[in-house]
Amino acid sequence: RAAAGADLGPRSPGFSVGGTGGGPGPVPLAFDLAPGGSLTFPVRGYEPGTQRGDRALSATAEYRVPLALVERGFRLLPVFLDRVWGDVFADAGGAWCPGECERGFRSAPRRLRPLYSVGAELGVDATVGYFVGMTLRGGVAVPLSEVSIAGGMPRRPSPELYLRFGRSF
Repeated sequence: RAAAGADLGPRSPGFSVGGTGGGPGPVPLAFDLAPGGSLTFPVRGYEPGTQRGDRALSATAEYRVPLALVERGFRLLPVFLDRVWGDVFADAGGAWCPGECERGFRSAPRRLRPLYSVGAELGVDATVGYFVGMTLRGGVAVPLSEVSIAGGMPRRPSPELYLRFGRSF
C-alpha cells in the first residue's frame, strides 16, 4: 500500500503521520468534524501525530500468512472463529511543509524526513451474532527512526505493543 497527500490553503486539514491504523473499536469508523483535524497516515510504532504537515507520504509492505482455518463456534454462543493469520510488515512515512505551513504546524520539517518501522502481527477473523464479521489484530512494532520528544534530544521510541480492530489496510 502506498499513499500520498498534499493540501493547499488555510482551511485544509493538514496531515498527520504515526499510529497503528485500523479502528479503535468493533466499528472502524472515524469522524473528525472539529476544526483543526487532520488526515492520518499510519506508521506503526510511533504516536499518532508524530509528524504533521501539508504534504505527506506513506508506504506499507506486509506479508500475511494463514496459520489456521478454524471455522468453529463455541457451544451455542453466536461467536464463531473463522481463521487465524500472522504477518510481518515494514512501514515508512513522513509529513512536512516545503515552505511556511499555512496550518501553523510549529514543528513540521521543511523536507521529507521519513519515519521507519518493522514488526509482526497476529490476527483473528471472527463472526459475532451470526452476521457481523470482525478482525482483531495485535502486534509489536519496532520504530527505526529517531524523533524529538518535547524539545529534547532526538531518540528512538521503544517498541510498541498494540491491539486493534480492523485490518491495517
